[in-house]
Amino acid sequence: MANKNYPDKMKAIVAYAPGDYKYETVDTPVIENAKEIVVKVEACGICAGDIKAYGGCA
Repeated sequence: MANKNYPDKMKAIVAYAPGDYKYETVDTPVIENAKEIVVKVEACGICAGDIKAYGGCA
């Protein structure tokens, strides 16, 4: 299925290792069947578990 109204590229935080995250331009995911969706994130929150995961403890 084609993503008719979506750009070919998007911004994402990519995790390479604990503590090694980069803000990059990546390919937009392709919807391959009728059970998949693409969600645009407008905002997010951070909790204590996120901080532990960032450091590699979770």
